[in-house]
Amino acid sequence: MKLKGLLVIFCMFILNSCASYQVNNYSNKENSLNPDQIIFIALPKDGTYGSIKYDGSGIKTQKALYTAFFKHANEIYMGNTAESLNDTKEIAEKEGADILVYPIISHWEDRNTAWSGRRDKVQVEILVLALKDNLTIDKSSLKATSNSIVFVNGSPEDLLHRVFTEYVSKLYGNGN
Repeated sequence: MKLKGLLVIFCMFILNSCASYQVNNYSNKENSLNPDQIIFIALPKDGTYGSIKYDGSGIKTQKALYTAFFKHANEIYMGNTAESLNDTKEIAEKEGADILVYPIISHWEDRNTAWSGRRDKVQVEILVLALKDNLTIDKSSLKATSNSIVFVNGSPEDLLHRVFTEYVSKLYGNGN
């Protein structure tokens, strides 16, 4: 009987500790992306939490976005340095891009969750622009938080793949 009780408590704990994802967005639903549009993904500045700077988090975010767009777009370029929005627009236009994806890491918190129980957290603001029309296709805030109980330590980067995959799929008119 004790074993059953412990098993029930353990299952409730596991179910209650799932990773959470949240997307808040403004989008121009009339302007879904199409595979023939050339995508340019900007390199965001590295994320921080308080005074801690997470070196490499910008490139990890850019690569996670690349992976999500790769499933839909025929041609993708990536920025080499973190630039202002206006400078990035110029670079993307020189590359012949139709669409600029401009991510900003607003929160990056990498914790040793397996040891401390403190969750990894990430929040990325994404601006998607049609360069020729200077039209905002989408502006979103994507947040993800890891499980509170894990047996292997992950990173905020691991959280990005799922939320970016779903987000980009919606940009192409797939999903709700």
